[in-house]
Amino acid sequence: MQIGCAVTRVAQTARGVARIEGEHLCLLDLALSLDDLIRGGQLDRASNASVRDVAAVGTVPMLAPVRRPGKICIVGLNYADRAREIGADVPSHPRFLRGGFGGRQSGGCHRAP
Repeated sequence: MQIGCAVTRVAQTARGVARIEGEHLCLLDLALSLDDLIRGGQLDRASNASVRDVAAVGTVPMLAPVRRPGKICIVGLNYADRAREIGADVPSHPRFLRGGFGGRQSGGCHRAP
């Protein structure tokens, strides 16, 4: 049995939250930011919101989806193709780097099991 799944691509723009549909940004009639939708567990509202305007991709500035993330996780060199591409050994486990704002590494490196 094959189960289909529709994926809605959304972005925070200078003009509000938008659905990305091909080469168009469908600017949504939402009072909340994408950050608010994510944090509030309401991201599905972007799938059904009415469109107030349409603009071509590249004509409206894109913004960060989350204004002030509480934690940033960087997953490093865990893709076999990338490791081979740069001549590195293929890691047996993903590596997660933990760090704070300002580029300072606060937690070191953690090897996931």
